[in-house]
Amino acid sequence: MGSNNLLLENEKIDAIEKFLYALKKLNELKIINSRKDFTSQLGEWLVAEMYGATLAESKKTGI
Repeated sequence: MGSNNLLLENEKIDAIEKFLYALKKLNELKIINSRKDFTSQLGEWLVAEMYGATLAESKKTGI
C-alpha cells in the first residue's frame, strides 16, 4: 500500500472516529436519543430550535 493510500485510510479512520464522537455528544446533549433514525431526530431538533419549540420527552434513552 502506497503512502497516499495510507493517508486516505487514516483520513477515513479519523472521520469515523469524529462521527462516533459526534453521535455520543449529541446524545449527551439530548439532541438525539437513539441510533435508530437519528437523522430525523436531528431535523426535529433543528426545527424546534428555529421556531423556539420544545420537543416532547421520549421514553427511549441512550445510544
